[in-house]
Amino acid sequence: MSELKQMQSGDEVFDIRGRAASYVALTLDGHVVQPIYTRGDEGDEYYGAPEVWREVFSTPPVEKLHGEIAAMQSRLATERASLDAVRKTRGDEDREYAARAAERKRFTQLQTLDDFIAGKITHFFVVEGYAERMSIQTFEQFMKPKDNDGFSYDRKMRLLSLFGGSNGDLAWYVDRYSDGSGGSSGRCFPAISYEDALAHAAQWINGRVAEIRKQEKKYQALDLANSAEKLGLAVPDDIAGWAKGFADERHQASLKEARKQFDAAKAKLQELEAS
Repeated sequence: MSELKQMQSGDEVFDIRGRAASYVALTLDGHVVQPIYTRGDEGDEYYGAPEVWREVFSTPPVEKLHGEIAAMQSRLATERASLDAVRKTRGDEDREYAARAAERKRFTQLQTLDDFIAGKITHFFVVEGYAERMSIQTFEQFMKPKDNDGFSYDRKMRLLSLFGGSNGDLAWYVDRYSDGSGGSSGRCFPAISYEDALAHAAQWINGRVAEIRKQEKKYQALDLANSAEKLGLAVPDDIAGWAKGFADERHQASLKEARKQFDAAKAKLQELEAS
């Protein structure tokens, strides 16, 4: 790279470090130039205050390095490029994960899926069968149920499935066996603690209370109140009143039927004694 002996005003020149400038004039002290700078993301150029450079070049000079140093710098540049690529990939993955996480936050049950994968599920609130039998079970009790002899059905975890309704609601259901056979054992709510499972139970009971009130299904109040009591939960006074009323009616009906059967048996006995 040779030094420029004669330059025209306005020519672009460079100093030993590669800085760019607009050439102004030659003086006894050196070359008068105006450094060129860029501004903003768009790279708009503007000129700085005049400076005197001892030497100028038509192209940026390049230092001559020992072969090993040059090779090391080349490898360093390659590694930096590789690192930048890894960082970009990681950044893309982080953004993708954040987007999925934000989407999952819209659905509580999808957060439960993350907890299940992480091994955080310890209990289940379970609603089984047409009668909606309610219970809170541990993970082992629910996912690996035992038969009457104390053995697991097939020594594997049962199939747990997440279903989506047409209204966008998501619900967990479990099958009797790990391969999905045996039919569904009902609705379940995975929980990360007993207290969490109890909160699911309270929420479910509140929903059933609202339904019973709306449809005035007083006959369902008794089963709901009994299930809640087994879990240590209470139902509102009106539901408790309906439950007591239905229990009294059923008791009276049972008593009436028992008396009827007793009278019939007594009459039959008298008939036999008289014969």
